[in-house]
Amino acid sequence: MPYDISNLSPPSNKVGLIIRIRYPFKQSSMQQTTEIEVFYQISLLQNFCLLRNYYAVVTIQLIL
Repeated sequence: MPYDISNLSPPSNKVGLIIRIRYPFKQSSMQQTTEIEVFYQISLLQNFCLLRNYYAVVTIQLIL
């Protein structure tokens, strides 16, 4: 299921990085999925103005 970032509008001098971590694990014959979403913004140098409003979605899956 893709992550919807169409409603996000970061400041013009910020770049956003969304890290989505999903790891299913078995517990009492039940499989649960835990999602941890981290939103991290870093300031950009003025020379990197081409990266304005750029968002990256990274999905990391850990099988435990």
